[in-house]
Amino acid sequence: MKFSQSKVSLCLLLFGIFIVGCSMGQSKPHIEGYILEVEENELLLAKNISSADYEEIKDTPINELHKGNLNLIYISYEDEIAFNKGNEIDIWLDGDIEASYPEKAKAKKIELKE
Repeated sequence: MKFSQSKVSLCLLLFGIFIVGCSMGQSKPHIEGYILEVEENELLLAKNISSADYEEIKDTPINELHKGNLNLIYISYEDEIAFNKGNEIDIWLDGDIEASYPEKAKAKKIELKE
């Protein structure tokens, strides 16, 4: 069975579009950080801190953390994923971040960092 050059070119073009389309869904997370508190379908997260920073604050009561200069955010989510205090996570948001302190947002996707 012979394929014409135009059919081969069309197949390669469609394959290329498919590959690019699939890779576009793999965007970088909107937020990353450490979980400070786990509630039902909600996490309190310290954004963009190092593991050393987390070690310094991990035993500090939450009400004292609210008084500090930490970049905190409450993340609501619907997945039935078990998270624990101290987990480092990546978050893709579903919508905007509510301007409050701590900030609030809804997660579209959450992944544990390894």
